[in-house]
Amino acid sequence: TLDYRAYLVPGVMAQAAMFIAIFFGLSVIWERDVGQLQRLLATPLPRSSIVLGKAAGACVRALVQALLLLTVLAVAGIAVRWTVTGMVGTLAMLMLGTAAFACMSMLLAALIKERERFMGIGQLIMMPLFFASSALYPLSVMPGWLRAIAHVNPLTYEVQALRQMLVGVGGNGELWLDFLVVIGFFAVMLLAATRAYPKAIL
Repeated sequence: TLDYRAYLVPGVMAQAAMFIAIFFGLSVIWERDVGQLQRLLATPLPRSSIVLGKAAGACVRALVQALLLLTVLAVAGIAVRWTVTGMVGTLAMLMLGTAAFACMSMLLAALIKERERFMGIGQLIMMPLFFASSALYPLSVMPGWLRAIAHVNPLTYEVQALRQMLVGVGGNGELWLDFLVVIGFFAVMLLAATRAYPKAIL
């Protein structure tokens, strides 16, 4: 009974934001290659502030992209819920997910020194995360082994929350659980990226 175009919107929105975030770590490799990273780490700024600042940059890009997508939806007449709380919640969840994946990208960039290798590993991580989530189809139609993977995939919870707020369907309608999982994922990635960030210059 639901327009499949509307069903796809949250998955497309989350996937586009994740694409921005996953490859945001390339800037860390570039900064190291030109010597900017060494100067940045020499400042008295807390490492967590540097990581959060870069994650915020990815969030701004994802926000602009999401607003453009919502404009296209309005013009195309695709039925989503145009409520203030739904839109604010959608953008908040999108920012949380983008920041978490951006921190994960910076963690990878601290461990991987070559741009080409980083691009390959980024694709290797991004595509399985996308297809092993509820971005394209509901969890109920997945085989058991894939459903088990989807249940530990943070992108699944991000998409479920976006879908619940945008079109009124989701996992079990437990928005608090979706937000809790994504916030927890963000906190873990932020801590790991903060600890690994100075290693990017080695």
